[in-house]
Amino acid sequence: TGGSATSSADFVVIPRGYAVANVATNGTLVVDQAPARVTVPTAGKVGLLRFAGTKGQRLSLGFTGSTIPTDFSVSLFTPYGAPFARDEYDAPRLSKYLDGGVELPPLPSNGVYQIIIAPTGTGTGSVTATLSSRITRALSLTGNGTPLTLGRAGQQAELSLPVSAGQRIGLGFTASSFAPNTTVTL
Repeated sequence: TGGSATSSADFVVIPRGYAVANVATNGTLVVDQAPARVTVPTAGKVGLLRFAGTKGQRLSLGFTGSTIPTDFSVSLFTPYGAPFARDEYDAPRLSKYLDGGVELPPLPSNGVYQIIIAPTGTGTGSVTATLSSRITRALSLTGNGTPLTLGRAGQQAELSLPVSAGQRIGLGFTASSFAPNTTVTL
């Protein structure tokens, strides 16, 4: 028979493929706010993070300070419990291939998204996750450069420039303090 309940705590629905008993810790990320530390103290368990998102929002997810001696996988889930961005992120992504961050495609709907952090093998430990808005800027083909500061772990930028098909351009960087593994994609 039906009923109701009231709680002052968050109600967490565990994503498909996981059981409540598998979740060692859970927490919340807020876009452009403080990072969250996820600890998985027992092998075979996972950490769960949640964040509220808005349809069309463009975000990046950064990871720093891992004490997990093995690799860890990152799985993303929509508010409906399905893997996020089918054909692109529908399988867990290993941290060793993330270069410190994950570029998320535009969020498909409003709601609470979930992230599973799962150490591989017998791994245990902690990692700090940071959720950031993507920075957007327009570049000019003439004149001064466009200053850009990425001040958060895993934060990414989208820079647009007015070019025509077949037009040749040069792209240069000055006074960069980016890490050696920073990538630029055109």
